[in-house]
Amino acid sequence: MKVTMRERDGVAILDLAGKFTIGSGDAAIREAIRLFDTHVEDPLRIPDVAAAVDMSERHFERLFKRETGQSPLRYYRLIRLSKARQRVLYSNDPLSEIAASVGYLRSAPMARHYAEAFGVSPQHERRLLSGLRGEGTAIPAAE
Repeated sequence: MKVTMRERDGVAILDLAGKFTIGSGDAAIREAIRLFDTHVEDPLRIPDVAAAVDMSERHFERLFKRETGQSPLRYYRLIRLSKARQRVLYSNDPLSEIAASVGYLRSAPMARHYAEAFGVSPQHERRLLSGLRGEGTAIPAAE
């Protein structure tokens, strides 16, 4: 799955394999995405986001899925995991610290969700990147 972030109307938009388009008139969904993006470390509950955009939880979930192709929970999790991935790839911070920074109490659930989303564990991805940078032995030296 290709996951990228882009911006529209000042709101970070998660693009899943280029399939994401948001209805031009749905300010409530844009506001929900803005709330998701600004509450990464202290995740909001989906019912609270629905209430914040003045919708029932069920209506919010249906509209969100229609507009984004993803459930609000999955979309929100992917935002958080994308931010975790940036730290995995570009910092040496421990996974427990990275997990806390994206709203996980422990690193194990984050690592499981990370592997589901990106097809590789954060530890393995970090080792692969270290090898590419010449910092480890992931790529054998030419003889």
